[in-house]
Amino acid sequence: MRNDLVFNQVTPNVHVALSLIHSSVNDCLVVHDSGQGNKNLRRICDVGWTTPPEDWVKVNTDGSVRNGGAQAACGGIIRNHLGGWLLGFQENLGSASVLMAEMRGIINGLEVAWSLGAEKVLLECDSMVDVKLVTDGVSDVHPYSFLVKRIRDLLVRHWEVKVCHIWREGNCVADCLANAGHDSAFGVHTLHLAPTYVSVFLQFDAMGCRVPRLIAV
Repeated sequence: MRNDLVFNQVTPNVHVALSLIHSSVNDCLVVHDSGQGNKNLRRICDVGWTTPPEDWVKVNTDGSVRNGGAQAACGGIIRNHLGGWLLGFQENLGSASVLMAEMRGIINGLEVAWSLGAEKVLLECDSMVDVKLVTDGVSDVHPYSFLVKRIRDLLVRHWEVKVCHIWREGNCVADCLANAGHDSAFGVHTLHLAPTYVSVFLQFDAMGCRVPRLIAV
């Protein structure tokens, strides 16, 4: 491709270039992993945010913790099938753990979606641990059983909700909102208009952009 550009003045296609790069890196990983006895096989995959089906809304949530849990916040966004902003939210939690911040984000996201009258909701969170706790449930002696119970109570309302994991690269808008929550007053704040600091990521998602991520297979 470089020769075409230099000698033939042919502008390379970015998507083709990325495909070739991914293929080359994956080939290198195959060689490396084969020398490790096929342990922890890895591949590069393109990840990003995707629109929900036409009659669904998508809720993305995230938690943010600073100073070892001394400062915690959460945030999230609800979008329609076109990727359009419906509502956002953020909450300054004060002191909390990462798990608690993530779960508070899920609770707020579901409650905001319910307030909008959503009937079909796809909720995405970039914490695999939280997704597993919510989908599998926990015993009453679990330290966060009260939060898990609250979430599961919301899930069984008269609507259809699917809770899924998303890689953090596809959860940038929720991440920005959660981080901004540290600077807000205590309590849940709904955002009817998209803040300017998330506009780039909203456009990135709406265009269906992807970024490479190294994942285990």
